[in-house]
Amino acid sequence: MIRGWVLATVLGMLGAGEPAPPVTMVPANRPAAEVVALAGAMLAPDALDRGVGFHPLVVAALRAPPATAWQALAHALDLQWIPAEAVGAWLTAADRLPVGRRHGRTWPGTRSLPLVVERQVREVMAPWLHDGAAIALDPLSGSWSATMDGSGLARLEDLLTAMENDAPRLPSLITPAPPDGRHRDLSAADWQSFAADLVEAGAPAVAVHPSLLSASSPAVAAGSLATLPDRMGIPSAWIDGCLCVGQPRNRLHPAWAAQVAVVPVGHLRRPASDLASAVAAAVPRRPGWGVLDHPRGTALIVIADARTIHGVLDLLDHRERDGALLAP
Repeated sequence: MIRGWVLATVLGMLGAGEPAPPVTMVPANRPAAEVVALAGAMLAPDALDRGVGFHPLVVAALRAPPATAWQALAHALDLQWIPAEAVGAWLTAADRLPVGRRHGRTWPGTRSLPLVVERQVREVMAPWLHDGAAIALDPLSGSWSATMDGSGLARLEDLLTAMENDAPRLPSLITPAPPDGRHRDLSAADWQSFAADLVEAGAPAVAVHPSLLSASSPAVAAGSLATLPDRMGIPSAWIDGCLCVGQPRNRLHPAWAAQVAVVPVGHLRRPASDLASAVAAAVPRRPGWGVLDHPRGTALIVIADARTIHGVLDLLDHRERDGALLAP
């Protein structure tokens, strides 16, 4: 039986180009810091300062992909996760991202830019801009200089590339399918037994929000794993292969989950600068998210997750259909 197993992680030595190994964890009465460490993850300083390492948690995963395991750990601790530079992940509650090794880089400009663009870029790059990291624009040449870690430089380059080209650029919206298989009758019991039983039935991972730990798990009749969230009577969802019970949401840090999209608006009646304000009101305020009008005035640059970006497309499409935004 899974619940009798010893907590373990399948890590091993990684060779160049090899995928990250799967993670197995079925903790029983272990402090969070021990479970997180054995799973190959790390609690960020802000989480340690809050004493999260001593919290109880209910999480189970059987040879789950790393992203599924990090989602499970983050949900069980009510934190967010961020991939680490080498292997593993950081777990944090902070808006700022953990700092990696910094590098300096310069991008040549092709046209002059107003200084307001630097302020807008700084706002969406704020999760990376701390502890000495910096971004600077030369408004006359349009060149940029930055000192940040690798992930920050990659995001900035992605953003600057979008600012140079107003061709449409949209992320795919993909929703992973829930796991196949069925589970047996689940009787009301402790949450750890509930999680272990589901993993034994084929669930890649199960995590329970800490707000539920003082109550018993629900009794659920046998059925398909895919429909289990609809039958529990508790807000639940399959997210990245993990059954997240209680307050389910994607736990990947918003700044890391964000993508850079270019949405053409040159065919609409209102200028991009006006549309940017209207669209920004429809985009949730999250670290690293934002809306900029393209320097060419023909598009909007939207930095958010794929679902939000597609929501912006639906909003513009609806306004265009009712004639309010069409160019004369």
